[in-house]
Amino acid sequence: LPKLLATIIELHGEVHVPEDADETPEGGNGQSKIPMAGTVMAIAGKLKAKQGPDLIIAAAAKLTLVDKLASFSRKDLATAMQSATSYYKKSYGSNMGAYLKTLMDKDKLTQPSTDRYALTPAEKTALENKLA
Repeated sequence: LPKLLATIIELHGEVHVPEDADETPEGGNGQSKIPMAGTVMAIAGKLKAKQGPDLIIAAAAKLTLVDKLASFSRKDLATAMQSATSYYKKSYGSNMGAYLKTLMDKDKLTQPSTDRYALTPAEKTALENKLA
């Protein structure tokens, strides 16, 4: 019960965007128009993550929309996924290669350079809309 309460408090507190937040575009520089804050756990909750690929997308959303990274390493993704302790399972780490391939095949992730991943523009837009 204490862990559940802590998770609820974290989800409630981390996802809140102040009403006076500036929602104006950042001038076409590729940055998100939506002010984002939160943890991978909060984003996974909002996206209703149920499986490894869902958690990868939540981690990628955090790295892209919150941390403002244009691309990230597999290690960055794994670390972000592991931070969502209520969602992460050890099997996700061992299956990560297959999950990444599936997400690239479904045009949710792209590999802009060796050992770097990024959300596709369409997936980034879809996540901005879901998380708004």
